[in-house]
Amino acid sequence: MKRILPVIITACLIGAANASLILEYQGGTMPDRSAQLRGSFGRGHGLVGEYHMDVQDVTGIDRQYFNSSSTINVFCIDPHRSMASGSVEFSVEECDNTNLKALFGQYHDLISGDPVKSQGFALAVWEIIYEDSGSWDVTRGRGFRARHISRDAANFANNSLAALDTSFADGVELRVLNSGNSSYQRLLTQIEGASPVPEPATMALLALGGFVIASKRRKKELQ
Repeated sequence: MKRILPVIITACLIGAANASLILEYQGGTMPDRSAQLRGSFGRGHGLVGEYHMDVQDVTGIDRQYFNSSSTINVFCIDPHRSMASGSVEFSVEECDNTNLKALFGQYHDLISGDPVKSQGFALAVWEIIYEDSGSWDVTRGRGFRARHISRDAANFANNSLAALDTSFADGVELRVLNSGNSSYQRLLTQIEGASPVPEPATMALLALGGFVIASKRRKKELQ
């Protein structure tokens, strides 16, 4: 019995470490005008907003959060890189940035179907990532700044950041998706309404625990 337990625990850890998603870009919610973006990452031009990705396949522990043939909403992390084209496999990593979690918890529900607010939210994401401080302005700074964006989008971003409340980070789960290709954007997505389903290894571990308890009870009854 003592030899079996470490094997099952190792299987759980392997499952957690090898999570991946195969995604395909489907479009996004954003204005048609390209913005100019500069910062510590370099410079680039591109559409700014929330992107939509179809889930083609899921492996590893995040099967409990993502379903095949569903669509997830993502934000790009690397402004100077291109969006992945075709079906691309991404590794899945947890994101524990408190300010990003608070941004999603406090404002993400407000941007649904609104291209301008979607653009402002994406700018706020980049501002937090590249200028992680309490004095944010998406149109200024060395870490990140944007040009040729609408005043409404910039105001939504700056007002959201100015009123950011970290208490909204409680319970928010974010994932960073990385293709491993330095030409492609890394992506940020929120897990919403997750109802965790134990992995097979976890189920085996729980079953083993129940078996041990039942065995001990039988021994006591026979004594």
